[in-house]
Amino acid sequence: MEPFLLEGMSYEEVGWAVEAGAVALAPVGSLEQHGRHLPLGTDSRIVTHIAHEAAKRASEKVRVVVAPTVWLGCSHHHMEFPGTLSLDREAFIGVIKDVGRCLARHGFRRVLFLNGHRGNSNPLKVAVDQLRDELGEGVLVALVTYWELNLGEDVARMRDSAPGGISHAGEMETSCMLYLEPELVRRERQHRFVPRWKTRNFGLGWYEPSPVYLGFHVRDFSETGEVGDPTVATAEKGRKFLELAAERVAEFLVEFASWSMPDLYEGG
Repeated sequence: MEPFLLEGMSYEEVGWAVEAGAVALAPVGSLEQHGRHLPLGTDSRIVTHIAHEAAKRASEKVRVVVAPTVWLGCSHHHMEFPGTLSLDREAFIGVIKDVGRCLARHGFRRVLFLNGHRGNSNPLKVAVDQLRDELGEGVLVALVTYWELNLGEDVARMRDSAPGGISHAGEMETSCMLYLEPELVRRERQHRFVPRWKTRNFGLGWYEPSPVYLGFHVRDFSETGEVGDPTVATAEKGRKFLELAAERVAEFLVEFASWSMPDLYEGG
């Protein structure tokens, strides 16, 4: 087991890490449908891998302690598909706040939640805001969704799908799983579904902006659960994307370790 994994450390070792100024990294995933071809644990598997690889790289420069992945997220919009498990928003916010409280109580002063599921984003932001109110300025609590961390231009050069092809169970998630656990990918069951939206004000896609936020369930428009194009996925593309994501997260961990609020801005 990697030495930076919280679950494998003794409490004494955690104390030493805190004294060394370690950043606490808490991955957050989901257990939800990913079309007919990917496993329910796709989000959690991908974000866990990225967190571990990022910590390994960042540990050359700063101390990092990685908490076990919070695998139960906000997936109410997938509940029409069997097997999906979801916390309601208030319960999820409570879980995240309790994780943050525990880490802060043990002395961590930099806590980073690494999100791997779009449906978690808004309640995670609420939890992070509330933790700031509760813990005060001495503890910095941050949130990043891994595919949003300065990856857009690189993915644009890497992708083969049209706009909308990278969303849910599409090109990149399928590529990642082909690299990580190909035996869990049912390629014969994959289905391309890239909606042609009739408005410029709403859409779904990792790198396609949607100025309007709309409450929806995936079954509203996708019968099979995919929203994207898994047919162009490859294991090599998954390897490159995962390495890139881990590198970006590692770079931020090193930067975040030195953050304090006054250092983030210049006087007006």
